[in-house]
Amino acid sequence: GFIVREKSIANTWYRILNLVMKFGTIKKSQHSSDQRELVNLVAIVEDEDPDNPSIEKWLWFGKEELENYYPQIMTGKIPEGTEYTYGNRLLEYGVGKNQIDFIISDLRKTKYSRRAIAVTWQHEKDMASTNPPCWVVLQALVQDDKLYLTCYLRSNDMFSAWPLNAFGLRKI
Repeated sequence: GFIVREKSIANTWYRILNLVMKFGTIKKSQHSSDQRELVNLVAIVEDEDPDNPSIEKWLWFGKEELENYYPQIMTGKIPEGTEYTYGNRLLEYGVGKNQIDFIISDLRKTKYSRRAIAVTWQHEKDMASTNPPCWVVLQALVQDDKLYLTCYLRSNDMFSAWPLNAFGLRKI
């Protein structure tokens, strides 16, 4: 596998793209044309402030686009014409279960819990979907009084979706 560790999302993304281009393998895709894939990449962002993100000038989006993206993560609303959002899957999973509230409650009650997990994958919907979620599982762990949020992505468009997804995860 590959590990990228940086302080900011922008710098992490830059290093990820470099690795994908150097070591990625071109594979067929169910979604579109062939894609370059790098298996078992771990990206660690250590210091990005979710309330004051570092949006470099060379990123393809600015603060306004990021602020427009956050509601897809931080609310359960599904925009018209959209099948789902991560926010909807996390905050209203199934029959209105707020998984983020569960994680917060669980860790406040039991700081050492390994059960602070949220799932976006819904088998009955996603197994046959042509557009299933890329984020599949989030796990929050506390160690040395720091919160660690780990996200497993079954697939991700590193060239456009990854930075916004990373900022959304930091916002959570």
